[in-house]
Amino acid sequence: MQELKTIRAGALAKDEDEHTEGISAMGFAISDSLGDVSALSTPVPSSRYARVKDHLEGAILEQRIKQTGDQTL
Repeated sequence: MQELKTIRAGALAKDEDEHTEGISAMGFAISDSLGDVSALSTPVPSSRYARVKDHLEGAILEQRIKQTGDQTL
């Protein structure tokens, strides 16, 4: 449960074959002004995940900054 609290607070979420075999994903949570939480996530085939992970993390962080203004890691 601590991991979920950390992700809801703005940390990147990473799923490496945890939810669906063969699919990995990275994303972040977004809280609106009412406190409702949504998420933006990008799934990729696990066979490519290791190769694109750094690029994907950079793109996800860029979107988090655009969506929330939060530049902390």
